[in-house]
Order: sequence, then structure tokens, then C-alpha cells
Amino acid sequence: MINRPDHGFGFDGHALEEHVMEKRNMQRFNLSLRTILSFADAPSRDMRTKNISVGGAFFETYEPVPEGTKVFLSIFPLHHDDGRPDMQIVEKINGEVKRRSKNGMAICFDRQHHF
Repeated sequence: MINRPDHGFGFDGHALEEHVMEKRNMQRFNLSLRTILSFADAPSRDMRTKNISVGGAFFETYEPVPEGTKVFLSIFPLHHDDGRPDMQIVEKINGEVKRRSKNGMAICFDRQHHF
């Protein structure tokens, strides 16, 4: 029996790698979609997605909010021929900031949401 460290995650390195790969198996699309991010205790932000999947989205920003912050997203997926967002068609999603970096933040959508 090989004794593998659990890296503080409750499972060994091999299982951790599989877990990360499983979470990243969702197809990501490099789409720039206008999104309004609303927070309970901070001003709303008008941003654009860098990429998006059925499970979440990444937003480029030099001012990411803390991990664990709850967020309500209003995503405007459709545009008129002239590039203006169609304000009548909106995806409304609850989410949470799961990861932040020096150039942005990843938001995981609530599991109850389906595109």
C-alpha cells in the first residue's frame, strides 16, 4: 500500500488531480458577455465575461472581490445587429466567487441554475 499525502484536502494527490480535471470538464467558451454583478454589501459592477461555461464564468479585473463572496449575476447573452445588448433577455444567476487572481476572478454558478 502506498501512503500518499492528502494535501489538506481530505484526499490524496491523484484523487485531487482527478477532482480538478472533473471540475474543468465543462466546456468553456471564450465569450465576452455583458454582466452586471450585484453584491450584498458592495456597489454593483458592470463587467464582461472572459470565458463562460454551464458551471461558472471568469471576469478580468484588477479589483477582484474576496473568495466566498456571494454574487447575483445578470447576464445579457444576446445582442442586436449593431452590437447593443438586448436588455429584454437576461439570465439571472446566483453565484459565489471561488477563485481570484491578480488579473481576475472566477465565479461558480449556483447548482440549481441551468442554461
